[in-house]
Amino acid sequence: MSGKKKPVAFQLYPRDLLADPQVAPMTLEEFGAYVVLLCHAWMGEGLPDDHKHLARLLKVSPRKFKAIWQMVGPCWHEEGGRLYQKRMEEVRREQRKFREKQSNNGKKKGQKGAEEQPE
Repeated sequence: MSGKKKPVAFQLYPRDLLADPQVAPMTLEEFGAYVVLLCHAWMGEGLPDDHKHLARLLKVSPRKFKAIWQMVGPCWHEEGGRLYQKRMEEVRREQRKFREKQSNNGKKKGQKGAEEQPE
């Protein structure tokens, strides 16, 4: 989104999150790590596929990260050296489509208004 303002928030669907079969069995620590990584992924449009970096984001040792990642890791998929969470990327695409539609509608209204102006 170069040159465009990135959205600062994402929608979180508690029912979907808590009912997700990959998330439901997580410990509180694993769940917290997952949510922190979701936040970083939103701001960074994905996460780097670098476990040392992810451990630093979570403020845990590489050993602790390895244990947490056993449950959290399957929630992510790798693409082009970055990690993405499927549902988040769906929400991101929907937000982009909505913003583009709103922008196009605004441009159309602006053009129509300019055409109607008396000279």
